Amino acid sequence: MTLRRKDRRFLVRLANSAHSEPSQSSKFLRRLRALAAALPGDVMNVRISPLAVELDLFVSEEQPIEPFLAAWENVGKPLTVRPLDETPGSADPAVAIPEAKRFWDEHRFWEVHEILETPWKAAQGAEREWLQGLILGAAARVHLQKDERAVVPSMIHTALSKLEGSRAHYHGWDLEKFREELKRLGIMSTSL
Repeated sequence: MTLRRKDRRFLVRLANSAHSEPSQSSKFLRRLRALAAALPGDVMNVRISPLAVELDLFVSEEQPIEPFLAAWENVGKPLTVRPLDETPGSADPAVAIPEAKRFWDEHRFWEVHEILETPWKAAQGAEREWLQGLILGAAARVHLQKDERAVVPSMIHTALSKLEGSRAHYHGWDLEKFREELKRLGIMSTSL
């Protein structure tokens, strides 16, 4: 399918009931496309976490998404189906950060990235740097979920530099713990 400007974009999260790994993301993309081959739409950007298989679904304005979910029912139960046409979240870090942290804990790293972009755009100074560090950390995890490891070490390095000098806790997010997690992830991603 050729994507058109008026196509709608949805985030779909299916339960990872087969315990698939990120290394299977390309295979999973082919499988999802094959199961929905007769439907007018396109699947892109498969991300695999221990809990879910996430994907971007593009469909025309007229096309309902329920037939896609029915075609994929043996792959996994739908956990999240939401349109990505509107700007998500609040520009207020006090609102966005706790939601982003909850998504981080649920391995919903793409959504973390998406939620934090709104307050990042409105922020200034050190707070803008910290938000960018969180966004880059989430983006690194997204690339791991897509089995795109090559970019991860530099993203983590940049994320850590953005978080340098940040406070220990930021609206309930333990940034010291976050930095340590990123350091471990950076070491692990270079040894994979």
